[in-house]
Amino acid sequence: MKKYRFVTVTRYEVAADNLEEAIQSFNQMKRQGLCLEVETVSRIEVQDSKGDYVTVDRPLRAGDLDFRHEAQRDLPI
Repeated sequence: MKKYRFVTVTRYEVAADNLEEAIQSFNQMKRQGLCLEVETVSRIEVQDSKGDYVTVDRPLRAGDLDFRHEAQRDLPI
């Protein structure tokens, strides 16, 4: 299990086996309202064997991060 950190204005840490699972977990946290005021993720970092965080070697792709919240999706139109 690795620790991934999503860097925005604040930092959110997610434990996951790989980057794809970390992105899914982070998206779920945002949809549930656990990550407040997240509009832009500047980078994703992973904790190395020394405990330092380094930027992941894969750039973010369109659609990686979901910025919708469940509460917003459930509002009547």
